[in-house]
Amino acid sequence: MFESYSLMIKNNKFIFLISILFVILFTHYIFNDNFRHWNISIVLILLFTYFWIKGEVIKPNFYLIAFCCIGFISTTVLNQSLFRLDSVPHNLLSTYKHIINQYIWFIPFIFLPTIYYKSNFNAECFYRILFFILFLLTPYLLYWGVMLQFDRGLFSIFFNPVISYDIGFISLTILLLCYSFYLKGKQSYLYLVTSLLCMFLLILHGTRGAWLGLLFVLGFLVLFYTKTQFKKIILMLGLVVCFIGINMAIPNSPLLKRVENFQSDSLNIRNNNYQNSSGIRLFLWNNSVEMFKTSPFTGIGMYEIEAENCRLYKRGDLPHCFQHMHSIYFHELAANGLIGFIGLLMTFLTALVFFIKHIFAKNLLIQNLAITGTAFVIYYMCSGLTEYYLFFQNTTYVFYWVTASLMSFILINKLMKEK
Repeated sequence: MFESYSLMIKNNKFIFLISILFVILFTHYIFNDNFRHWNISIVLILLFTYFWIKGEVIKPNFYLIAFCCIGFISTTVLNQSLFRLDSVPHNLLSTYKHIINQYIWFIPFIFLPTIYYKSNFNAECFYRILFFILFLLTPYLLYWGVMLQFDRGLFSIFFNPVISYDIGFISLTILLLCYSFYLKGKQSYLYLVTSLLCMFLLILHGTRGAWLGLLFVLGFLVLFYTKTQFKKIILMLGLVVCFIGINMAIPNSPLLKRVENFQSDSLNIRNNNYQNSSGIRLFLWNNSVEMFKTSPFTGIGMYEIEAENCRLYKRGDLPHCFQHMHSIYFHELAANGLIGFIGLLMTFLTALVFFIKHIFAKNLLIQNLAITGTAFVIYYMCSGLTEYYLFFQNTTYVFYWVTASLMSFILINKLMKEK
């Protein structure tokens, strides 16, 4: 399987370079290392400039341009134009500067169709890299799961922030799982099993918000592939049932513990006790609405949210000085008002509209990429209901780069079909 890929790398230095960029990003993500993501964007700009000088470029699609630029306008431009960084304390300035300015480095993803087309970097190359990363990640997760006794508290410390970690890597397992339904032969089953095993280990971390979109993903695959890939659907559902069954049977199941915690939270909330994971979220979301009312158009700013939460922490209303509102929607509403909230929705919707338009394409690869893109984006939308991952640059950069890559592969395949 990797022999042909190795040959491709040897014969094409650009495929090797792009592959290295993906591997660097994913490995830093695995080990939670600090990484200057803008370095990748600069390399992409240099690659595009090289191809532009050498010959024609592919005209960017409207949806790709909108997807890459809306966040920059609704977050970076908004916060910079209101000089909000001026009010951030010096010890937190670097953090908020990176969060606000990170959207600048998603704009170069507009050039991906040209870069991938001219370098011959295609979907097959991308998925082989992804399989390699998840194949290495699976024993790593298993080892630390055993060492940390599958304890949610220890996971939260070791994989800090575990919420971002789980959402990001579960989304990558979704990509490989979807692609396995396009492939034929033994390789497709290897991809399917690897993606699910890695996903199951991440689920055992206990991040309930990362589970929300999985039911949709599985249902989506059943809907589209039951007729053509019945054996794979049965295998997928069989493995899911086995995973749930094992967790139901074993004592102290980390999965059941998190379900029981949610039931306990619900009971406490009904008794007006909000000092628990679910209750705190409800408290934060209610505060988000109140903050939004004070400045509905532009919001109160990201740092002001942390400052208010720290005030509530000192008063004893919150157990921690939260930097965010545990929901991308409520957080954007409070931090950046209607501009940020609408910008967030438009970012998701532009990608979704693009993918849905190609979901019934006659070309099976384009169709699979469209199904994958739809599942990927909706998974992030669902995860954002109860979690806030845009604070963490690894997750945000992966979301934008992967989504733009899937859009680019579709555009390239359409271009090649027309020639």
